[in-house]
Amino acid sequence: MKRKSFWFLVSLIIVGLLSGCLLKEDEANNGEPSNGGEVEAHWFPVYLTEAPTINGRLTEWGAYEPIVTFGPDSRILSGSIDSADDLTLKVWMGWDYDYLYLAIEAIDDSVPTDVGYWDHDDIRLMIDALNDSTFEEYAEIFESGNPITWDYWQDDDYRVVIQPANGVAVQTKDAFYWVNKVEAVFVPTDKGYTYEVAIPVSSLPYFWVGDGHVIGLDFKACDVDQVVNQDGNTVLTKAHMASNDDLPVSPWGDADYHFWKLHKCKFEIK
Repeated sequence: MKRKSFWFLVSLIIVGLLSGCLLKEDEANNGEPSNGGEVEAHWFPVYLTEAPTINGRLTEWGAYEPIVTFGPDSRILSGSIDSADDLTLKVWMGWDYDYLYLAIEAIDDSVPTDVGYWDHDDIRLMIDALNDSTFEEYAEIFESGNPITWDYWQDDDYRVVIQPANGVAVQTKDAFYWVNKVEAVFVPTDKGYTYEVAIPVSSLPYFWVGDGHVIGLDFKACDVDQVVNQDGNTVLTKAHMASNDDLPVSPWGDADYHFWKLHKCKFEIK
């Protein structure tokens, strides 16, 4: 009887040790909490087994469909897109374990360059890096009727501002900074421009990639045109667009940052 009790006690100890090891392995998940489980993803960036050549020619992207497009048929939050020649924007997204890649082919009849920061054409990535934003986190400011400005964002909720003619920046609740280690090429064309960029994964807060990993993600686009008004003066006009119909319009004419409504983006190796 004593021998049976002894081996039963040993079995319990072994099971406990194995459970602890499995728990530690799960917690190790690249230092970030798991967001596993089945989700209905909307975006699927392309896993690239070979890094694309960043030269603005978009050679490697011809085999893939754009992840998002913007133009006259997009959800336009403010301003207007008069025709496909005014703006037709195709955006591809790819990834490997070191970089997030974007490629853009733009038909755009006006591409201002010698302008202030917020007067450049841009693509903005709205990111919930840990895929954990909830309405409850933002309920107090939301119910007050105020826009969800950056000072209310959660730590892992932020935007990446990609200005093909200017650079790449990240804005969090506490900081706004240039991403200096990007590799990018902007090529003007007779109809607009092409653009490629490689953004280090390590430069994006709380961001990591892996097979099956899910984040919250949506896209915004701003088309800026230089036009001559009735008085003969050159002025800037802006049109803001969003990839998510559920995001309300902010007081500034673009999409408000309701991070809990973002579509899901799933990184898959296929």
